Amino acid sequence: MVAFEADDFDLQAFTGWSVTAVGHARAVHDPAEIARLSALPLTTWALGGWDHFIVVRTEQISGRRVRR
Repeated sequence: MVAFEADDFDLQAFTGWSVTAVGHARAVHDPAEIARLSALPLTTWALGGWDHFIVVRTEQISGRRVRR
C-alpha cells in the first residue's frame, strides 16, 4: 500500500488544492507496458532518465480545495 499526494497553490490568490490517492503499487516489467508509459506526456523535476515505472492501482482518493 502506498499514498501519492499532489498539491498546487497560488500565492497571490491564496488558493490551492491537494489530492491524495491510496492503493497498491507495482513495478512495471512488461516491455510493452513500459513503451506505452514512456510515450505519455509526463514531466519530472528529478534528474536522470525514465528507467523504471511504478503503477498505483487507486483504491481510495480524497482531496480538498483551499480558498481565501
